[in-house]
Amino acid sequence: MRVQIITSDTSLSPFGADELSSILELVNQLQESAQDTDSPHCTCVIARFMHYFCRAKYYNFCGLPCARLDADKCVYKEITSFHPLTSSLSFALDAMLFWAPQAHLDDLRRVWVDKCLNSPRWKDYNAKLMAEWTGITIYSTVMLAVNVSFLAVPNVNISTSQSIGVIAIYLSIISITGSMVISVLLVRQNQRYGCESADKAGDFLYSMTDTLFGDKALATVNSLPYAMLMWG
Repeated sequence: MRVQIITSDTSLSPFGADELSSILELVNQLQESAQDTDSPHCTCVIARFMHYFCRAKYYNFCGLPCARLDADKCVYKEITSFHPLTSSLSFALDAMLFWAPQAHLDDLRRVWVDKCLNSPRWKDYNAKLMAEWTGITIYSTVMLAVNVSFLAVPNVNISTSQSIGVIAIYLSIISITGSMVISVLLVRQNQRYGCESADKAGDFLYSMTDTLFGDKALATVNSLPYAMLMWG
């Protein structure tokens, strides 16, 4: 299992490399303790670890011809449905948001495969989102300060020939402010659910994607800070 994690980016392990090292060290200590006394505590701890590994084998159909070999591969046949209205709206929204929803959708589908979550990949995915939204918040703050300082120039007046530029700055301020507000809200939400267990995170994702647009809706929401910053 440790070799797979080190040599592959799509490991099926329910634990990361550091966690596996800690588990191995703990199991070695438990074996030494079990040789001296028959401790129910040692049996309980090992059973809990085996529960996670056996559940991962079950979800990935280990030992069967259709077994999942990579964490981002689907073992079920994907059902593709085409609806003219939703497909047209989705394409138009993608274009308006600079194709950011599609990029987030691809990342989400590599993590949430067959409605199942792999804990290390879920944590890496949330860390990536946090880094993106935090960077957008910092950049938005700088852009907002620049726009406000430009409006503070005495010669800038909306009644003059510069009215088009001033209106564009106001629109930019609205867009950038929206990007900042959405980024802060998403960061707060990610802090609540990003560190949850895979089971609770799976329930959260299912509740967020149980709509007409499915996981596309969640990907669109995650891409709003970037898209609104680009419009600003």
